[in-house]
Amino acid sequence: MTKEEKFMRGAGAWECEQRSPHHIYTVGQHTEMVVKYCIDHGASIELIKAAWLHDAGKMKTKSFDGKYDHFKNHPEVSARIAEELGESEHVIKLVRFHDAAIGRSNVTIQELASNGRNWCNDLAVLLMADLAAQHPTYQIGEKLQQRGIFLQNLFFSLDELENNC
Repeated sequence: MTKEEKFMRGAGAWECEQRSPHHIYTVGQHTEMVVKYCIDHGASIELIKAAWLHDAGKMKTKSFDGKYDHFKNHPEVSARIAEELGESEHVIKLVRFHDAAIGRSNVTIQELASNGRNWCNDLAVLLMADLAAQHPTYQIGEKLQQRGIFLQNLFFSLDELENNC
């Protein structure tokens, strides 16, 4: 068991429910599905670490409005946890920006692209893994299209950066 998986198990991820229209799994169940998707798609060790930690902050940020659970700023809290665990900048940035495709970050596409092709490839797999591990009806339509457009723009910006070097 990796230190990332140990952290998630110790943090109570498998007991942490996510009551919302787009989640039907606990944080732990969702995380295991994300990790499996990444492994099935040839993930690097760093991507697997990021997959384990991408929602690590949810247990610390969870609130309930009477109907749904919310996890405000969980990517930033998750990134701080990754830092505390001594993860690489590659992993920390993947964790921090795993929700960028859905507008939950002030980072620009160009800033993300400046992390390089390997990092962008890892982010693309993590984004799709995160979506695939959510409620099946949430994976279709608008959310899938939104991520597709985001990734198209990310790789367009990356190509522009590489061609201008």
